[in-house]
Amino acid sequence: MKTFFPLFIVLALLVLTPAKARSVHKKVNVDSLLQAAVEHSIHGRFTESNADFNSLLNDCKLRRKSKAMVENLYIESMFRGMDYKGCYNLMVKSAGKRRADKNEMIKSLAMQPVPYLKRPERDVVIPFDTDSVFSDNEYRGKLITLPTVINGKEERMIFDNGCTLMCTSSNTFAREHNIRPIGANIEIASITTDLTTWIGIADSIVIGDLVFKNVLFNVSPDDAYGKEIPRKAVLGSNIFYMMGEMVFDNRDKTLSLPWNQDCRESNLTMQGNGRHLVEVVIGEDTMQMHFDLGTVSTNLNKNYFDKHKEMILSNGTVKTSSYGGIGGSKTATVYELKDISLKSCGGEYRRKTMRVNPGRKIKYDFDCGQLGNDFLLSFERVILNLRNMYLYIEK
Repeated sequence: MKTFFPLFIVLALLVLTPAKARSVHKKVNVDSLLQAAVEHSIHGRFTESNADFNSLLNDCKLRRKSKAMVENLYIESMFRGMDYKGCYNLMVKSAGKRRADKNEMIKSLAMQPVPYLKRPERDVVIPFDTDSVFSDNEYRGKLITLPTVINGKEERMIFDNGCTLMCTSSNTFAREHNIRPIGANIEIASITTDLTTWIGIADSIVIGDLVFKNVLFNVSPDDAYGKEIPRKAVLGSNIFYMMGEMVFDNRDKTLSLPWNQDCRESNLTMQGNGRHLVEVVIGEDTMQMHFDLGTVSTNLNKNYFDKHKEMILSNGTVKTSSYGGIGGSKTATVYELKDISLKSCGGEYRRKTMRVNPGRKIKYDFDCGQLGNDFLLSFERVILNLRNMYLYIEK
């Protein structure tokens, strides 16, 4: 149930857009630069004058166009870290005030209050629930929902790290819950079409003892929310980042946020549109999968199909399956494999069946499928931290 917001493409219009970043002596890995930028913003170490940023540019000895590309990546990372004013200031520095002012969203956000979380200095425990998802009358899986109070009105919202950069809602939901427009519209790419959406801010979202202030929303037309989506509002990655370490206990269906949070070794990486990737072992294959709590059922994609085509054609059962989310859904012919064992993050997950979509277009070549909400819900205790980028299975 994804809204893919191509922020990099939007920001690229504001600065020079080179074909590739190169140094004088060696190639520059743009993905590693983006990862470094994300780490700076996540750990709160980045400012527009950060010495590490300037050192990175100097060490790479980038040409002018390459420097613009790296600055663009850092702008995106600051946006993820919700440093909107810093994002605008670096745009001005990189591209000039006139060009920066043409991006009405960033300009408007720079004048808004900074998002932040108020929480008690103790462990916080929040009960969660799940909604069943059906497609063409077929049960597909469950989505996690949390009890929230949005600007004083109670509502349950879906919990989905796959909604990158901001929370999402339908237009009617936003109006009913007093989500405040900031005067900026954007185009987003959904699974079936492009949508014109507007950007708004919820002054307050309360989840248990947590109070989130000035929370960014991307608001879509009502008809973008199809019948497969059980609720019309989603808590996105901006909420996850502010929460820090989250402990899911599936035995009593609670989400805990410890006050004294561990800093474990990072085992997640991030790609340019906010996708969190995790290493997975299936059989003798070690691969990357897109960890996405908005996907109810773990599945494999064209990259996996191309690598194991002969085996899948021989052993797979042909099925018709629909997939989608905000913006619509599509029907595809898939192959269903039996008895799949998947190992990741210290846990082993066994599925009686798993679907492989041989034709779904992959924007990034790094992953071989989606590791969904069913993976998280299959274990007794799971620890997730998207601020410090780790996911661990404890039981």
